[in-house]
Amino acid sequence: MNSYFNKIDKLNATRDPLPSRRNRDPREETSEFTRLSAFRAINMSTLQQIPANTTAKVLYPHIEFDLANEFNSAASTFIPETRGVYSLTASILFSPNNFNEGYRGRISIQANGHEVAANNDFFGANIKIKNIITVSTITQLQREDIVEVFFISSVAGTINLLDSITRFEGARFPSPSI
Repeated sequence: MNSYFNKIDKLNATRDPLPSRRNRDPREETSEFTRLSAFRAINMSTLQQIPANTTAKVLYPHIEFDLANEFNSAASTFIPETRGVYSLTASILFSPNNFNEGYRGRISIQANGHEVAANNDFFGANIKIKNIITVSTITQLQREDIVEVFFISSVAGTINLLDSITRFEGARFPSPSI
């Protein structure tokens, strides 16, 4: 056991003291400090009408949490302050106006107008349930990239409200500022 503690003491002797590690400036891109970044925004108040075959930006007006103040609820955009690797997930609860015809629903996450992830689902006719469509990705983002969610359906319908199913969330992985 003594050799174990000797190794730990040697490792700790070369580390910066804990207070200095906690007080590093997270905006310094060369810092070893990983800026905390995580958010979750939902839509529980705004029914969003979706015309058939029209790409619409999905609205997420309510912030549940935002550790680094990077999500703009008025514009429903995530703009990271630190570049790095992020996990992003977006979902909607969609209800077609007419349940009697099959339809396609496609949700996508875009960074600076370029698609980084998408999910294309097909739903058959005469299925009288609302559908949850979700997309997830792990992607590298640059500082001040503009990340948004878009949806298109082959039929008209509504993005509905139910609990927090219609949501956009993300978090930065502990990673160097690459």
